[in-house]
Amino acid sequence: MTEDTRQMLGLVIRSGPWMGRSGRDQLDIALAAATLGIALRLFFIGDGLLQLTNDKQPEAAGLPGGLRGWMSLAELTPAECFGLLDEQGVCPDCMLNIKFIDAQALNGLMAGCDRLLVV
Repeated sequence: MTEDTRQMLGLVIRSGPWMGRSGRDQLDIALAAATLGIALRLFFIGDGLLQLTNDKQPEAAGLPGGLRGWMSLAELTPAECFGLLDEQGVCPDCMLNIKFIDAQALNGLMAGCDRLLVV
């Protein structure tokens, strides 16, 4: 399957790490889509950027590891990662290469996805 014919799934990640029931819901959706050959656009918004901070250790809070799993996406699929320009200071040391763009550009990229999930 070529890059041009793959479905594009957009994931809007708004919740901080370990805010959901399992604490890994967003990552699990992204990894499942990647293994199915679905192209990904990841939109880290607000607290969602905290998923990528390099200086947080979940083990120190008694939580299981797994936040580093975002980095494994690069091995499965070329994922595009975006954040809002005015939130750039939230994650100065992000684990992923985030392209920070304005809200209008972000909305345009979201509209270009075949499917969009807010998680």
